[in-house]
Order: sequence, then C-alpha cells, then structure tokens
Amino acid sequence: MFDRPPPKQTNIGFIMIRFSQIFVSAICAVLLASACSTAKPESSAAEYKPAATMSDSITGYWTVPDPDTNKTDAIVIGYQKDGVFYYRMVAVYDDSGKLTDTAANCTQKAKGIKGNPKMCSFDMIWGLKFDGKKYSGGHIIDPDSGKVYNCEVWYDAAKQSLVVRGELWIFGENMNWYKAENIPNGAKVNPANLTPFTFEK
Repeated sequence: MFDRPPPKQTNIGFIMIRFSQIFVSAICAVLLASACSTAKPESSAAEYKPAATMSDSITGYWTVPDPDTNKTDAIVIGYQKDGVFYYRMVAVYDDSGKLTDTAANCTQKAKGIKGNPKMCSFDMIWGLKFDGKKYSGGHIIDPDSGKVYNCEVWYDAAKQSLVVRGELWIFGENMNWYKAENIPNGAKVNPANLTPFTFEK
C-alpha cells in the first residue's frame, strides 16, 4: 500500500507553504527587533508600483510555472462577472510536464478543501475588484490545506506577467503568471458559461 509515490503538491500549495514560513519568520524578526531596540525597523519588503489600469487585460488564459523547474504546473482562466474577477484551473500537469487533468476531464481532487472538489471545478481566486491601481479585495485558497489568504492582482507591463499576491496581515508572497499561448484540448472553456464557485473566508 506504500509503493505508490505521494500525490504531487500543487504549485499554489507550494507557494502558500513557503508564504506561511515567510510569515512566521517575519513575525519572529519583528518581535526580536522590538525587544532589542525602540527604533522603528526599516521595512525589508521591496516597494512595488503596480502597472494595472482598466485597459490592462487580466482575464484570459494564464500559465502557472513551477517555482523550481519553471515547467508549466497549471493553466488557469481569469474571468469576470458583474465587475468581480475570478481565476479557475482548466489544466493541470505533473512533475514531468505531462498533462493530467483538464476542465473537460478532471479527476484530481483538492484534498485539503472540505468536500474535496475537483481541481478544475472551483475558483482558486475570487472577489477581486479594481481599486484604481490594481485588483484587490480578493481571496486565494490553498487546495492542499484549505487555508484562505487575502489576494490582490496587477499586470506588470515590464515583465508582461500577471502578478498574484497572497497576503496575511502585512506580509505576502508574489507569484508571476504568464499568458498561455497553447491551450490543450479540453482546457478551453467559455467564460460566459462559468458560474463562480468560491469559498467565503
């Protein structure tokens, strides 16, 4: 019963675990600095200037690269309903880069989420609204643990990427997604036919 290798952890799950580690480390650093000095510590977070405008398209198909190999880990589609933006997986790949699941034929389940919904059946990001600079006020769920984090998104014109930021309090972690050029059969969906499937925080 132990011959099979453990199931692959999703890229989102990997990022969220790393994000949690960063969060704990940052909390410890802040407490240590407060105990040793009364001076305000300088922020170590890099300042960013989102390039999002209403004309930037954050919808459509995006490639989620594996942070270690840079191979495609998943393809997601961004869509909007009544001015609110959502992101859903439509294709999932294994460690070798082989396509394993699509929206049309999805078998892999999110074991960390109550009810174990199929990976391509729910919105991993939801509730984003344009605030004049970026798309904020949303949430992102870790399918491996079921944990929900605050989320904001903006388009980086210089890198031609979609920056997806998961946050807890003032700490966060950025992911860069890139426009997907080749959409596999079974992964193409009509956004007009999608109904938001989210998990309220």
